[in-house]
Amino acid sequence: MRGGVVMQASFAHALLETDLPAVDEHGRFNVYRNNFRITLRNALRTTFPAVEKLVGEDYFSALTLLYVERHPPRSPIMTEYGHDFAEFLSTFNPLSDYPYLADVARIEFARVQAYHAADTDSFRIESEASAIAALDIPAMLHPSVTVVVSENPALSIWRSQLEPDAAPPIPDATETAIIWRQDDLVTEMLAHADDEVLLRHFAQSQTFAALISEYPDDPSAETLIARFINLAIAGIIVPTHTPIEGEMK
Repeated sequence: MRGGVVMQASFAHALLETDLPAVDEHGRFNVYRNNFRITLRNALRTTFPAVEKLVGEDYFSALTLLYVERHPPRSPIMTEYGHDFAEFLSTFNPLSDYPYLADVARIEFARVQAYHAADTDSFRIESEASAIAALDIPAMLHPSVTVVVSENPALSIWRSQLEPDAAPPIPDATETAIIWRQDDLVTEMLAHADDEVLLRHFAQSQTFAALISEYPDDPSAETLIARFINLAIAGIIVPTHTPIEGEMK
């Protein structure tokens, strides 16, 4: 069994190592190796289109070649490849003057993961009564949710590359982006100033009532209620218990 593991590791190394000779005189393994590397680089190009636009096609091509050689896939699922590409960018010294690139990559990878995340029921808030009822229902973040906290206007930069009508990024702004899937559509938004408390609270199954009990007679409680309702309607916060007719969709 140990020998099989060693052989697999050697094979994987040979696939990604550019300096190794072809296995046979006809170069058949070299062809396979090149095709494998092209597949990985195309997967990165599909996942990180804004990063490619920001650095340029030629630079991105060289960058992904280096990444592929250093970071072999750990899963046969191609949509999971590039999970540490943002970390790679953040530690790549030639790009040290562009710290926003890593967070743009985090947003792009989160969008791919959101598309493939599990689905679940969401709140159906159609009246004041249903909104009040939702406050006492154990809830959590939708399985597709990722929060990217950036010291740069990362979401605005991402939008500026892929959305023709996007507003230009505000220099030196900090942004917290929420990425999730609502029905079949992956979307993203800038977090409101009060959303951080809610996102932290609902990272595990909790009721909103448990959170609001920490803010007795606090004026911010009203804002938190409004934000909770907005996030629940958007499908970012979802119930964790068995659906009850008329309560969820």
